[in-house]
Amino acid sequence: MQQIASPNNALHLTGQHSVSLRYTLCCPSAELRRWAHEGKGMRVLIALLLCVVCTSAYADYFSGNDLEQKLLQSNRMVDVSMFRGYVAGVQDVFNGVAFCVPEDVPLSQASAVVKKFLADNPRLWNEPAKLLVIKALKHAFPCVK
Repeated sequence: MQQIASPNNALHLTGQHSVSLRYTLCCPSAELRRWAHEGKGMRVLIALLLCVVCTSAYADYFSGNDLEQKLLQSNRMVDVSMFRGYVAGVQDVFNGVAFCVPEDVPLSQASAVVKKFLADNPRLWNEPAKLLVIKALKHAFPCVK
């Protein structure tokens, strides 16, 4: 195995398995450099990647309960505005894919559709908020194929 130094603080190892490990001042681990030099760099890299993949979790920021509290239980303008902004964001991302809201439908109407859907389906409030918005808009504005 041959070590090649480069001016950008990268350690390049060539041999049976080529490895390129970048170390900077934030990670000056002598142990990591020693492992890379001994040919263990690829194993370390794979182990780190597996740790990242295995510990990745998926969580939604808002649930239907959060929307219900902001929309159905609050008359504060900031809560209503937050709700309408959330509906607008979901609509911008999924319109034409999961549902087809016509261009002439104002945000106030789309928000009213979601508000009615939430009021009619309290059993679904535990679901992620974006899924509830999608379901509401898909029910009211399905895409015609």
